[in-house]
Amino acid sequence: IDLNLLELPVPDLSTVYGAYLATPELAEQLRQFSGFRERQFTLGLDPQAEELGQFEGKEIPELICFEVIGDFPRDDFALREKVPGLLVSERAWDVIKRFNIGDADVEAYEPNS
Repeated sequence: IDLNLLELPVPDLSTVYGAYLATPELAEQLRQFSGFRERQFTLGLDPQAEELGQFEGKEIPELICFEVIGDFPRDDFALREKVPGLLVSERAWDVIKRFNIGDADVEAYEPNS
């Protein structure tokens, strides 16, 4: 995947075209959970925003990209048809909610519901 940032700074968790980007601190915490895998990607700055000077003096942050491969409700991370956003188990949600998730579409779920 090739991604271009439109603005900085970025939250600890961002959603982009079905992929999720996490800061290294959050990614480290997420590695203990099931239902996703890390994926290769390139990250750049939006050329138009760069021309306008929006990124002057700022650096591209280090981010980890992952895609969701889990099944609901077995895994800690899952996508479900007709449910917008990322479904997250309660134990994973306890970790994620300590971070800045910006407008990431994330919903905690109870496995028994």
